[in-house]
Amino acid sequence: MNVAINMLIIVLNLNLGHGFIRFASSYSKKEKYKTYSSVLIFQLLLTLAVVLVLFPFRSEITSFLVGFKSDLIYLFTTLLILATIILDSLQRYLLVQGKEMQMIRQNLFRIVFDVFFTLIGVIIRKDILGALVGFLFSKIFCVVVFSLINNINYRRFTFSPSLIKKLLKFSLPLLSISIAFWVINFSNRYLINFFIGLDAVALFSVANKFPMMLVVLFTLLSTVFLSNVSRLFDEGQYERVSYWFSIIIRGFFFLGFSGGAFLIVASKPLTLLVSSSDYLFSGLSMVYLFVAIGSLSFGGFQIISRLYDLEKKVLKNSFNWMLAMVMNIALNLILIPINGIIGAAMATGITFFVGFLISIIRRPKQIEINIPWLKMIIYGFVSLLGAYIFTLSPIFENHSVVSEFIFAIVIAIMTLCLGLVIKVIKVKEIFELIRE
Repeated sequence: MNVAINMLIIVLNLNLGHGFIRFASSYSKKEKYKTYSSVLIFQLLLTLAVVLVLFPFRSEITSFLVGFKSDLIYLFTTLLILATIILDSLQRYLLVQGKEMQMIRQNLFRIVFDVFFTLIGVIIRKDILGALVGFLFSKIFCVVVFSLINNINYRRFTFSPSLIKKLLKFSLPLLSISIAFWVINFSNRYLINFFIGLDAVALFSVANKFPMMLVVLFTLLSTVFLSNVSRLFDEGQYERVSYWFSIIIRGFFFLGFSGGAFLIVASKPLTLLVSSSDYLFSGLSMVYLFVAIGSLSFGGFQIISRLYDLEKKVLKNSFNWMLAMVMNIALNLILIPINGIIGAAMATGITFFVGFLISIIRRPKQIEINIPWLKMIIYGFVSLLGAYIFTLSPIFENHSVVSEFIFAIVIAIMTLCLGLVIKVIKVKEIFELIRE
């Protein structure tokens, strides 16, 4: 159900939020608020229109989502989508105002509230309706609290069709990217269920959780990055934009490969942290390896995509993503029947890696990027493959969960040291990145 809701939000947003960040970062305070209110009003009205159109089919929709017909499920899902759109829009508004830390803090509180209230709902009702109501209550609670904290007066909202028209010209071609991202990340669940069964979906979802968190964490940083480089690009500071692209890419992979190595070695204790021993299987560390490769490649894909955004080459970037989506579907259809869950992980890793390479080859050339690619390949190969080989060695066998965590931390630190030794990034650049 959560997968379906994510898809609905992606479609109903029309990527206007992305366009809002790209353009509004250099607007005046008054224009930012006017654009923010116009985008939010448009998205909410579009959502309500779609809900009304689909209302006659609510029984079929809820039956598909949860396995039974329920008007309450349809109502609560609608409210959940509306509340999520309001929250996402508010976070983007904070970002274009330059309030990145406030946005990050609110996102962290949002995660805590989501977990807390969802658990309360499950404890009270012990069914999907309880979980949904708890999750919905968390979103409404966050909307009220965050709106008060940020002095958002919804009665002062105005709507400008001309602003929406401008944003739609940029954002609509990006809709295919959002759909492609959803297909690559979530459609494999349906194919795993078709070829293997629902139990395998549960195993893959748990194994996929932690390595894909590299994507979740980077998506937030990527949004902050887009806001700042958009401002510099619009001011004509191309050399500064080039400098920051180069540092962000090197910094991301410097930390990302170390994090990936940690996750691969710690795959067993991390799985036990969120589930039981029933979710451990022989190919677990291999799933972590390929999903980590995909997750990190996606991060690189996202950074390079910002070059397309800056130069408004959105159709060109959409082609890259659609090509990746078609490749992912083909790989899943081939690899899942052969290798099962590991095949799904391989499809994810290969898709994002090849997509990243395509995005680099086809990227707009106005902004140069200075990356030591050979060093980066060596660093990534040694880090991730080395961590995986370590999990297969006799040294790693028959150790406690605590010992495996310690091994993972040591491997991650050694990976960071390797990155510094071969100068993937310089210490001085790390401190400058942190300061900025």
